[in-house]
Amino acid sequence: MSKYEQVMDEHEAICPYCGFNHHVEGEDYSDDRRVEQCSKCGMKYYLNQEFTVTNYTDPDCILNDKEHKWDVYVANGFQFRHCMICDLLELDK
Repeated sequence: MSKYEQVMDEHEAICPYCGFNHHVEGEDYSDDRRVEQCSKCGMKYYLNQEFTVTNYTDPDCILNDKEHKWDVYVANGFQFRHCMICDLLELDK
């Protein structure tokens, strides 16, 4: 008899018996440990899911009705201005 081990993957649920990849849909997510059955070999296994969320936030002067704090510089013969608050970069006219 073979020794089967826990399998971990960031994108798919992988059967620990035959290695068949099963894509789990987001709406099927559950915090609870549950029993799944492999559609290829028919063996049952436990599926545990863990999700992480990354939040990104960006400052915006216009959104907050604030004046940009410009830093002006020249590159490749063009003059640019860069807002030191919201990171906006534009060609200075």
